[in-house]
Amino acid sequence: MMPARVIAIDWSGSREEAAQRRHIVAAEVWRGQVRLVTGLTRAAMIDWLTDVVQNEKKTVVGFDFSFSFPEDFFRTHNLKSVAALWQCVAEHGEEWLAACPPPFWGRPGKKRPVPFPGEELRQCEREISVGGIRPKSIYQIGGAGAAGTGSLRGMPWLTRLRAAGFSIFPFDVPAWPMAMEIYPRLLTGPVVKSSGPARSSFLDSEKFAALCGSLRIPPEVLEQGKNSEDAFDALVAALAMSRRRKEFAALEAARSPREMLEGQVWGEARD
Repeated sequence: MMPARVIAIDWSGSREEAAQRRHIVAAEVWRGQVRLVTGLTRAAMIDWLTDVVQNEKKTVVGFDFSFSFPEDFFRTHNLKSVAALWQCVAEHGEEWLAACPPPFWGRPGKKRPVPFPGEELRQCEREISVGGIRPKSIYQIGGAGAAGTGSLRGMPWLTRLRAAGFSIFPFDVPAWPMAMEIYPRLLTGPVVKSSGPARSSFLDSEKFAALCGSLRIPPEVLEQGKNSEDAFDALVAALAMSRRRKEFAALEAARSPREMLEGQVWGEARD
């Protein structure tokens, strides 16, 4: 069965609540309408999600942070499941962010280890490339494009969502409501998203019009997408997920032992 509501969330790993409110954006496609939800902290966004699925359980939510670590991290920390990993991150994530112990890197004076001790990317991340751009390692917690901070401050919330009835793809048997990991660049394509003119050009393009289909995007939503990289990512990702909603009915839980630990990024790898 296809989802009735699609939500894509541009997450934030910021410590400060004011920064979270500026950068966290949810784009929702539901009942033929498109809207952006802004001004929420991480905790408030999770509260909002657990609230909205009460009136529509057939909801799929895409988050743009890593749901897991490379497999060798599980062995190093003697973790047997992704649930144990999320609990470990809840207990130690802030310590890792503060001290930046190896294999984490990116804080001042903490360079990327060479050679890197283990796998820097998950298998699913190694398979992704968009215009030659690949996902950043979760071990990078500082510097340009750091992905680790948002992930470490995101994973513990997956435990909360699972307890609230969400199926966490691909670790659980697919069911509604469902949460999954997305990589927005897979869905937007090779756009220079940090550039206002590039975002505007994309949102005015025929490619974007095709993505929208019959959906009418409110002018204020388009304006937000043009003015904010966060809103742009959430909006385009939600529309791409909505366009491909039939695919969600065919999803299956992880089968291989590696995928059961590392997870999967939804979407097709392409170059």
